[in-house]
Amino acid sequence: MATTGLQLLGFILGVIAWSGMIATCMSPEWRQNSVGGTALDEHKRFDGLWTQCEQMPNGNTNCESYNVFFIGLPEVLQTCRALMITAIGLGFLGILLSVLGMKCTSVGASNHKAKARTALLGGLL
Repeated sequence: MATTGLQLLGFILGVIAWSGMIATCMSPEWRQNSVGGTALDEHKRFDGLWTQCEQMPNGNTNCESYNVFFIGLPEVLQTCRALMITAIGLGFLGILLSVLGMKCTSVGASNHKAKARTALLGGLL
């Protein structure tokens, strides 16, 4: 019973971490620039993987998508996008394998060794 509880705890923590990866990927605040030393001290710029945002001194925020999709973007941005999408995909695969390998699910219940390996692989991903 203790193993099942630990598996459920690990699964819940994995889902929370995967949700955090998605939120981080969508966040427009990967890089922040502030124009200091001018009359526009409150003017801020936020760059994310998918959008660029500017916050005006009056508090309004204006966000725009990048003009190009993938080719033509800086290499750092392309690399970050690719790594984040890969991490989200592997995280989803890990969640799926974890569900299939948990003791509280009945999928593949006859082969305990294969079920344990599936749970281990899901946990590693």
